[in-house]
Amino acid sequence: MSGSLHVRHRSSHKTLHRIVRRWVRRSMERWLRMRGWRVEGRGPSPAAPCILVVGPGAEKNGVHAHMVPMALRWLRSPYFYAGTDLTASKLRSARHDGVVRPTTAIILHTDLDRIPWHMAARESKGRIQVLTIESRHKRIRYHTPFNPSAYKGRDDAYVKRMYSYFT
Repeated sequence: MSGSLHVRHRSSHKTLHRIVRRWVRRSMERWLRMRGWRVEGRGPSPAAPCILVVGPGAEKNGVHAHMVPMALRWLRSPYFYAGTDLTASKLRSARHDGVVRPTTAIILHTDLDRIPWHMAARESKGRIQVLTIESRHKRIRYHTPFNPSAYKGRDDAYVKRMYSYFT
C-alpha cells in the first residue's frame, strides 16, 4: 500500500514540476515579447545529449551576454558550460535529483577550436545545435539540431557559416 502512495506522490511531483516550468517559460516569453524580443525554435531535447553552440556577442563582455541566461531558460535538460575536459561520458550523464540523465553542454563559438566538442558529440551519440541571438531583429533563435558527421572540418565550417549570416 505504501509503495503505491509513493508512486502517486512521485508522479504528482513531476506534474507539478512540469506545470511550474511551463509557467516560468511562458512568463519569460511574455517578458521578452513586451520588450520586442522573439524566441524561435525549440531548445535541445532532454532525451539525448546535446552540444549547444552559442554565437557571437554571447561572450562574457559581449553585446548579448545578458541575453544568454534568458535563452537558456528554454532548455529542458540539465546544462553546463563546457571546458577543455569535455568528454562523452560527461555529456551522457548528469545527476539531477538523484537521477542520471542526458545533459546539454554549452560552448561559445570562440571556443570551437579549443574544446573537443565534435569527438564528445560523436562518442555520446549526441546532437549539435546552434543558438543565435540577433539584436538587430530582437530574436533568439534555436536552429535545427544535427548529428555530427565523420568529418570535424565540415561540421566546423557549417557552424561558422551559420554565424556568418548573423554577424
